[in-house]
Amino acid sequence: MDQPTATSKGPKIEEAAPAEEELSSSRALLLSLHFASRCDIATLRKLIVAYPAVFRRDVVLEVILRFVPESTAVGIYAGLVKEVVREGGLLSDGGEGGKVDGGFVKDVNEASAKKTLEGVGFPGGIVRELVGEFGDDDGMLTEWGLGILGVVERLVFTAVEGTRGGLIGIEEFENLDGREGVSLILDRMVRDGDVSDGMRVLADYIRYKRGGKKFWGCVYEWMSRQEFGVLWRVVNEWDGPVEDGEGYFTMLMGRCYSSGGLSSGGDIVEWMLDVVYKIAGSVGVELNHVGSQEVEEFVERYLNSTGAGGGHEWDMGELVVHTAPSLKLLEQLIASVRMFRVFPLGLTVKEVMRMRFWGSKGDQLGLLKRGLGGNGGGKGRNENWYKEVRSTCEYLRGTSGVFGRLEAGEVEVEVLRDMLAAGKFMAVTTTYVTPKGKPSLPPEVVEKAVIHTVGDFYDNATNGNKMRGGMKNASNALAILFPNHSKSVPLRRLSKLIEATHALSEYSLTLTPGVPLKPVQIRLFPDPVELISRVLQSNPKAYLQLNSLVKIAQDLVYGVSKPHHDEEETEGGEMTKEEIAAVKRRVVGMCVEAALAEDDFETAFSYVVNKLVPGYQNLRAFSPTTPTTAFTGNNTDTAWQAALQAGRYRSPTMLAESMEGVATAKGIEQVTKRMEVLSQALVICPGEATACWETWGVGGEYD
Repeated sequence: MDQPTATSKGPKIEEAAPAEEELSSSRALLLSLHFASRCDIATLRKLIVAYPAVFRRDVVLEVILRFVPESTAVGIYAGLVKEVVREGGLLSDGGEGGKVDGGFVKDVNEASAKKTLEGVGFPGGIVRELVGEFGDDDGMLTEWGLGILGVVERLVFTAVEGTRGGLIGIEEFENLDGREGVSLILDRMVRDGDVSDGMRVLADYIRYKRGGKKFWGCVYEWMSRQEFGVLWRVVNEWDGPVEDGEGYFTMLMGRCYSSGGLSSGGDIVEWMLDVVYKIAGSVGVELNHVGSQEVEEFVERYLNSTGAGGGHEWDMGELVVHTAPSLKLLEQLIASVRMFRVFPLGLTVKEVMRMRFWGSKGDQLGLLKRGLGGNGGGKGRNENWYKEVRSTCEYLRGTSGVFGRLEAGEVEVEVLRDMLAAGKFMAVTTTYVTPKGKPSLPPEVVEKAVIHTVGDFYDNATNGNKMRGGMKNASNALAILFPNHSKSVPLRRLSKLIEATHALSEYSLTLTPGVPLKPVQIRLFPDPVELISRVLQSNPKAYLQLNSLVKIAQDLVYGVSKPHHDEEETEGGEMTKEEIAAVKRRVVGMCVEAALAEDDFETAFSYVVNKLVPGYQNLRAFSPTTPTTAFTGNNTDTAWQAALQAGRYRSPTMLAESMEGVATAKGIEQVTKRMEVLSQALVICPGEATACWETWGVGGEYD
């Protein structure tokens, strides 16, 4: 026997050192050759006992047969051989104490160990020589050499470190069930190794086993269980089987339909597109030349077929048959998954497919709303993001058909609403109000969306200050259109409502003690003008701000005269002069009463003479023939009663003078003013109210 030397077949032999670490299979084998070549049978025995999974019977016998020097006396290794032959391996007898001297392989890495073993033709060297010698005369022997011996050699020399299981012998491998053999090759050589080398070895094995499509089916099952990154590597580095290309492509397309969009190892979407392009290239399909009409006809044909209900990757009918339209459709669906990344939905190809095939208009609209609403409550939303969203939606609607049941305007309305809700008012203006080119939406549609949004911001505001929170958003949303781009009635109403609400926020105003009034409560208050009375009750001296209170009341009445969520009003809808005057009279009357409550007769007198009475006189000037009751709302306008109260009013000072019988100039002046106010009240009151004066005892107060 030839003895391998360290200079010709292995690394340089160094001084012995204890083996501190677990040896890999290749390094343990290389170390066994070293011990055998030195005829160190005792240490070789320790090594064999320490690594039983590596040193099977055939391996031990080949080590001794080929690498123990021929000059060695048979008796030195005969006992070891007999025990291996009799027991099939070595069992520890308790005499292998101490560590194995592993200095020879201390500095040898895994790759070097494998290369050295391959260089000395171990294992299987003799068998390989025999196959090479006689293979030309026996075709079966050549196939065996490729399909069995070649596989075992590759499993030893190239199987990645860390794979499950130890070395396998030729006989043991040959006796494996075909499915087990396929799995062993794929697990050890393909998953993390050289794909092209592993698949070449696998093809030789399947050819030898005469497995054909059955064994390739096992390969496809294995591939379908792997992470998509493994599948992608196989597709990129292997051209597919010669025997069963149909089944291979069907499996790949089905796997794409069942996969998601993200992976810890990489971008599955891009990998899936690579797979589709590889299939298309293999079958000679130019995807760029496949028209949309061809795809639509294919989809229609599929939906009308019997297999169009399950969507299971192994029962998908024409969807996984590699025709031009099926590949183009799959490309579009995968691209749709990629484009859906603008929304944080994590959709799979199959989910996108189902929405494209069976999703109703409501389903597709709901998916769009879910995508828009799921973006972190507005984080990351900017003009560029919305451009991407609109571009994505146009592809999903017009090209891939995932939003195919939606009109372009319906998509744009949802995007507009989301912009508004997110407070991206500048983006709304540049995109929908003053766009470059043809507008995406009609002005009336944009206005309707703005009106709804302003109302929503208003109703959800917690206080009436338009410089903060929801009221600020409502004011800014309104400014998108009003007053520069539209002065429609609904927008004017909202403007007045916001201004009035903001003005009210400067006063103390509550309905429940200690709880500030919210804007939505103001809007829903049944009698807006009555809120002024609440202001006067809660805010001393507020009656002095008559003009401000009148404007607030008029704005409130105008702002809430129609719910702001109603359909758009046509031009008109303004308050009439009579309605404006009626609101003013009510507020003046309230301020008169508030002034009297705070013993401010002079202010009350001034309001009656200069504000209240002229208001009634102006009404008569508009229509001289109309009875007073027509202007006073048939006794519903009670502002004149404030004049009556002012005429009946006696301050505490005047009351004391009256009781003491003292008449001062100031007292006489006040009586004169009271009589004047009473006379005016008599003039402006409804006719049917005059009969009540005697009942109220007005005349007796001046006796």
